[in-house]
Amino acid sequence: MFSAVRSFRAVARIIPKRSYASPAAAANTAGTEELRLTFSSPAIAVYANTTVKQVDVPTLAGTIGILANHVPVIGVLKPGVVQVTESDGTVNKHFVSSGTVA
Repeated sequence: MFSAVRSFRAVARIIPKRSYASPAAAANTAGTEELRLTFSSPAIAVYANTTVKQVDVPTLAGTIGILANHVPVIGVLKPGVVQVTESDGTVNKHFVSSGTVA
């Protein structure tokens, strides 16, 4: 019985401790409080690396509101209205029939 306990303790010391990924992406964007938007179609770029406050996009999983420093997201757009709130507070709405958000 005691040898089993000693063996378990020895194995427990060998098993690596739980660790977490380092926030490398957060270090690259530390201090940036702006959202850069590129919104385009095959024919025209509506926004080309423009600073905006918020973007609301209709996806198959539901509407997503994206702000600065939002977690990375990939989604399929469903037909609907993309709402862009610019830095000065102006809200622009654009209809999309399909697409992706990344």
